[in-house]
Amino acid sequence: MKFKLLLLAFLVILISGCNQQKEPKDCSNLRDTESQSACFIREAVLKNEPVHCDKIKSDNYKDACYLHLSGWTNNANFCDKVKLRNNIEVCYFVMAAQTNNISLCDRLRNIEGLLYKKEICYRVASIKNTKPNVRNESILDDDGVFNPMFITSEEQDRVMIEEFNKLSKK
Repeated sequence: MKFKLLLLAFLVILISGCNQQKEPKDCSNLRDTESQSACFIREAVLKNEPVHCDKIKSDNYKDACYLHLSGWTNNANFCDKVKLRNNIEVCYFVMAAQTNNISLCDRLRNIEGLLYKKEICYRVASIKNTKPNVRNESILDDDGVFNPMFITSEEQDRVMIEEFNKLSKK
């Protein structure tokens, strides 16, 4: 009888533990802006919920959030939410390369002093991106959370570096 009661108590504890849902993270309670922003970025990307990006106060960090979302989801529509002009150019350029969507290059404005030019974008985006968009949550750790990564092939990287070097020498 004791054994049955012990077994029953164990099963009740086990079942009640399995039914508990994980508490959502409350990033708003974090004190400093950087930690809070990093938390919101992780929540937005890992849950694919852009609403978390809108909770970020700093435009730079908010842009990083949308840049991450565009890269992780192959969805250039998130570039439309980016606020700072230079970051918008980066977003469309790298999304064109990552998704081989040349039409995204048309959104670039060839801003003086920026390396992300339409001509380079057309060339890079036309090269087949052979790398799958596989992501690991570790790139959202404290060191990488503010540095969105995009997936491009070695050939695309080579051409970008070559073209950027040419522009830098002018």
